[in-house]
Amino acid sequence: MASEKNAVALTGFFSSLFHNLPRLLLTNVLFALPFAVIFGIFFLINSMFIYFLTIIPLFPFYAGVTQVTSHMVRGEENVDVFSNFIGGIKENLLRFLIHGVVMYAAVFISYYSIVLYLGLGSKNGMFYVPLVICILIAIFFLFMFFYVPPMTVTFDIKMKDIYKNSALMT
Repeated sequence: MASEKNAVALTGFFSSLFHNLPRLLLTNVLFALPFAVIFGIFFLINSMFIYFLTIIPLFPFYAGVTQVTSHMVRGEENVDVFSNFIGGIKENLLRFLIHGVVMYAAVFISYYSIVLYLGLGSKNGMFYVPLVICILIAIFFLFMFFYVPPMTVTFDIKMKDIYKNSALMT
């Protein structure tokens, strides 16, 4: 009985995926265009510090991707990709800019902490302990930011609660 339910769920998943594949591809193209422009501009500056800054202006476009994807996952028929994408950006612009700043800080601090402790660890083995701690914290933030965008688009709750809930789910 349970295997029949799993088979039906799996069949429904693939049916929905193939049905919505053109819309998902269009959504990704809509995200890839600003990504290419913004990353191209920051690439010309040619600094690792600057590369990480692309997170901040790109995160509001991720709100559009999340909005369109959430409508498809809910099973809504005839999702208008472009209007939902633009609507997701407009509705969540400020919140996703703040998420971008927080994610930028987490990536920046994690990257340079890992590089620092890796360099110091080659001279003194005791620095491998904080290196492992930094890697674990970076992994924690990575998984935490998987939950932040869907909760921001789906629920109307405070930013503090979004971060608390995503940390608890991580």
